[in-house]
Amino acid sequence: MNSPVSRRNPLTGVHLDLYNKIWWLLFFRAVVASILLTVTLIVNFRSPSRMLHPAVNFLFIVIIFTYGATLVSLPFLQRVSNLRLLAWTQIGLDLMVATGLVYLTGGVESLFSFMYTLSIINGSIIFYRRGAYTTAIASMVLLCLLTWLQYNRFLPDLDAADFAVHQQPVDRLMFRIALNAGGFFFVAALAAYLAGLLREKGDQLTETRKDLAKLTTLHETIVASLPSGLLTLDSAGRVQYVNPAVSAMLGMHPLGLLNKSVDELFPHDPRAAGIITQLVRGERIHDGDGISYTRPDGGQRILAVQAIALAGPDPKSTGHLVVMSDETDLRAMQAQVMESQRLAAIGKLAAGIAHEIRNPLASVSGSIQLLRSNPGADEKQRRLMDIVVREVERLNKLITDFLRYARPPALDKKPCELNALIQETVSFFRNDPRFQERVAVETNLSINALWADVDAEQFRQVLWNLLSNAAHAIPAGRDGRITVATRSEKRPRGGEWVVVDVTDNGHGISSEDMTRIFEPFFTTREEGTGLGLPVVRRVIDGHGGELSVKSRVGEGASFTIRIDRIELEEGQKRPVSGVGRGVSAQVE
Repeated sequence: MNSPVSRRNPLTGVHLDLYNKIWWLLFFRAVVASILLTVTLIVNFRSPSRMLHPAVNFLFIVIIFTYGATLVSLPFLQRVSNLRLLAWTQIGLDLMVATGLVYLTGGVESLFSFMYTLSIINGSIIFYRRGAYTTAIASMVLLCLLTWLQYNRFLPDLDAADFAVHQQPVDRLMFRIALNAGGFFFVAALAAYLAGLLREKGDQLTETRKDLAKLTTLHETIVASLPSGLLTLDSAGRVQYVNPAVSAMLGMHPLGLLNKSVDELFPHDPRAAGIITQLVRGERIHDGDGISYTRPDGGQRILAVQAIALAGPDPKSTGHLVVMSDETDLRAMQAQVMESQRLAAIGKLAAGIAHEIRNPLASVSGSIQLLRSNPGADEKQRRLMDIVVREVERLNKLITDFLRYARPPALDKKPCELNALIQETVSFFRNDPRFQERVAVETNLSINALWADVDAEQFRQVLWNLLSNAAHAIPAGRDGRITVATRSEKRPRGGEWVVVDVTDNGHGISSEDMTRIFEPFFTTREEGTGLGLPVVRRVIDGHGGELSVKSRVGEGASFTIRIDRIELEEGQKRPVSGVGRGVSAQVE
């Protein structure tokens, strides 16, 4: 049974403990009064003639007084602010009830003198040692006062027996008082000792609970702060706990993961579910590539997974702990390192190739043009010579694009307002005859100025490459749409990004091609060079930015650029460098 803490005056700590003790004292008093009332009614119903006896009438008065004191005290318990005074008042009322019962049943010789000991115990429970001895002294004083009043016949004898206090020798009364007093103080000493021991253990328990709460909080904080995902499975293979890292990796709310089986966690990726099931069973697997997981939002993640058996009190396993780590960024960094190593080798080779191939190409082109200007050349020869010149120019463009990727020019970064730069590039793209009939380009630019330190020419090249790739990704006959959007975004470590999204409604990128789209010379178009996206990535990396892509096959793709945003004073703002000039060579 729980004590009802007041809603108007909520209590905590020591006051709440005192509140509960007083509440239990009132409850115990009501129980005792009910027992006395029940016994009195049973006895008097068996002997109706005793109902009119003065002792019985006085007993009913004591019981009514007990009930009344309890009922009156309850509202005070809900509203009074001085609980200590209320507690002492309740102990005093208990002593008065005990004195009334002792007077009713023979005074100092009464068997109900044990009621004083109950009050002493209550005092020790509420106020410990002080309460025990104070209540014992008060009990002795009340018993002495009652005996004196009865001996001097200030109070009439109500006991039905022949015993009368005023007829007893003084030494016998003194002996009975001393005997009761000894009992009172013995009970007080024992109750005080036990109450002190209980208080000590209670304090220890409170400290233990606090330490346990701190340890639990620390444990939960550590688990919640781990970058690795922790997921526990019960013996039936259902999820019992997930930390925030797991929900972030899987892209699902923690509550949506609980009580699910492994198969339900990966409904669209049975391979991932199979690998985890094998690990839980203790089977060894060789999966150096990790689990490729597709999130509900379409994002691709690479997860490394381990399963550890959780041993309970018995030797049998009570479940498993599944540890997940997101290695997507690590694999991307490894790929970038490998790409950088390849590019370093390519760059060394590129310088030699440029001189060894470009010079002969220039000689071939010049020679063919001289031959073409010869008046003796017929139309067929001129046509063949035009083909040679055109192919030489195409080969020269390919070498130029390759050198731009392998040895990009140094960045000339200056503050630029990207909305204006994007609007200018989109305007040129819309007027390109290769694309203006195939796609419609829409812009959704931020209403706020977005400044960043960029190389304007190289950033235009990035935008042009993304727009060109998006246009080529839209199948013929489809109502092609490309959207360029800008916004600002908070960075996890402070500051802001300028975010540029280029989205199309083309055929999308398959999961197999997704891992290769930034590789040099990888292309899905016959006329493509496979250098457009690698150049984009190289330029964005050089700016210290981020490049990401999301795609669903048949629905299109979205490339997202993130560049550090800067804030400029009004006097520092100026037009974008090079506004009004065209966009140079387009790498596709």
